Amino acid sequence: MKALRISLFLTFFTSCSYYLKLNNTDKVEYKKDYLNQASLQCYQDELNSFQKKRHDQYFSYSQNTLELYQSLIKKRETSPSFIEKVILWSLTQSLTRPDASSPNSRFFFILYYNGKSYLHDFSNQDKSSQSFKDGLAFINSLKYSKEKYKKIINWAQQHFPQKVMINNKLSAFLEKNEAYSLKDKMFSNLFYRNGERLIAGETYNRLPLQRFKTIHSTQRKSKVKLIKFSDEISCNFDLNHYQNSNYSIKSLASKTSNFFALQDTKGNAFLGWTGTEISLKNKMTQAMSPPSICYSKPNSSFLISFNSRDPGQILFHLRQELSTKKQNTREFKDIIEFSRYIYLENPERIIYESERGTEKQLNNLYASRLPLYHVDKIGEAWGFTINTSKKASLVHDSRSNIELLCQDEND
Repeated sequence: MKALRISLFLTFFTSCSYYLKLNNTDKVEYKKDYLNQASLQCYQDELNSFQKKRHDQYFSYSQNTLELYQSLIKKRETSPSFIEKVILWSLTQSLTRPDASSPNSRFFFILYYNGKSYLHDFSNQDKSSQSFKDGLAFINSLKYSKEKYKKIINWAQQHFPQKVMINNKLSAFLEKNEAYSLKDKMFSNLFYRNGERLIAGETYNRLPLQRFKTIHSTQRKSKVKLIKFSDEISCNFDLNHYQNSNYSIKSLASKTSNFFALQDTKGNAFLGWTGTEISLKNKMTQAMSPPSICYSKPNSSFLISFNSRDPGQILFHLRQELSTKKQNTREFKDIIEFSRYIYLENPERIIYESERGTEKQLNNLYASRLPLYHVDKIGEAWGFTINTSKKASLVHDSRSNIELLCQDEND
């Protein structure tokens, strides 16, 4: 009876630099109102007049991460290449989010560089013993030697400040996982003073970056294999499971993750995700599951879903939209801004972004006869599009409490 009910339910929906805050608290309705397109780019100043210069775009959850990276880049004598920017931007994450972006964290990324796409998941699954540090070494290998990778790390180690400020994300992790933080020698030495836990706004002595130099040699096993659902869609999971009402609902209680991205002015782009979990034995391990991602062939675009109880279910609900050709990035963004809902079990229920939806959608959900709960937002989904000129663009989710650094392309 449950499978029949849910199947019926699913048929209803198928340094010249500056900062921009992209989190939006206004109500959003599908294809009616979302973030102003100008706010998604680095081409305007505070006076709303367009800049003549173009800027690289850096996305992060915390402003101190952006500021730390910006201060580092200013110390360069020459402008870094795109690959160097990706590596240095990633190393910055390890300093401000050691809970989620340690050298041994799981590392999932999409990279578009010199007209070629790379989709990889560096983890210790299948006994491959891979992690964040191995992923950065692989990205380095697309342009540079191993010796160059070590020089990049050494330079960053020398020029990053010794003290790093604790941001809200890290502070929340330390508070939530105090038992782990006190037990782990490294964390207790870093984040406690005289038995008192450090909080957001206070500083700690950063970890050495030399830890990223120890890498494994099984890099090519990390390539993500996409499973074909139709002629138009392929994903890193089997969409047919959702077609048969087999869900992948998980708790977020033990997982901590970090998302960061970069887009330059030449059409290269990078989107990275790192994740860890605190096990029942109070030990930090790699996140068991990566983000869910689907490739839309008609749009030459990826859609990545994370930070929800069932990221794959969100993409399943959007499968018809992903199968349809969109005319431009703006239309592809409509997919991301579409009001979301997911089915949850124990007890059976639906949670729904009612403020983003329409009356018709709400009536269809009521027709499922399942308890319906209203929430402000469900997870995050980002687009990664590649246009006919072979240039990539990042399409952000207005649900994300993200910040954007606009960095002069010559810095």
